[in-house]
Amino acid sequence: MNKVLVNLAILFSVVIISAKAATAQDFKPVLLVQEPEHVFTPMGFDDNDNVQMVLHGYLSDTCHKTGPVYTRVDKEHKTIYVRNTVYFYSGCWCAAVLTPYLQTLNLGLLGVGSYDVVVEKPDGTFQKMAALPVAVAKTPSPDDYLYAPVDHLHFTQRQAPQSSEITLSGVFRNSCMTLKDVKVTYRPNHVVEVQPIAEMDTTNCTIDAKPFEATVKINPAYRGTALIHVRSLNGQSLNQVVDL
Repeated sequence: MNKVLVNLAILFSVVIISAKAATAQDFKPVLLVQEPEHVFTPMGFDDNDNVQMVLHGYLSDTCHKTGPVYTRVDKEHKTIYVRNTVYFYSGCWCAAVLTPYLQTLNLGLLGVGSYDVVVEKPDGTFQKMAALPVAVAKTPSPDDYLYAPVDHLHFTQRQAPQSSEITLSGVFRNSCMTLKDVKVTYRPNHVVEVQPIAEMDTTNCTIDAKPFEATVKINPAYRGTALIHVRSLNGQSLNQVVDL
């Protein structure tokens, strides 16, 4: 009798361990390739900048979540290969809710030239979706301007022409730093490039926290989906996709 009980105990232990292993395996999502709706390529980068581009698209339901994005730069043929992925959780209930996503990609330093951005499709083929120009740096400084440390971007859309607004805010950490100007450039690839230009005084400077905010009106010639691309002091950028 004891031998039978021992055998049953071993059997149930194996069943329980196998069930746990199967359950844990079932919970893992599948990584799928998804072609984004838009590839935005800001045009203000030089060959001494960390070049960036932005992917935008929609997840079809609540069972899809954003995954990693893989890039490969073919410097010889001036081509950037992009594989955008999503995680799909097949073992759960899914609500049909379109959810937008935005992926900012850091490509590092690139040589001068115009790069073709080709994106992998779910069937394994590639499609050109954008061109990314990299200009010659005109100064040894990291940027053409001293940018303000912007950390928040808010877009307000209005019905009347020339009345939509972009509001930028952040905190200066030096009492001598002030916001001089906000330069807005409408790029032809549906990118609204925003450069918050700061300036420095040189007298009686102290380390201090000084919040700032600026609002500018925008009215690009194009309509539809566009990227607002704001440069910042830390070398990064703030990006928001809007419908103009």
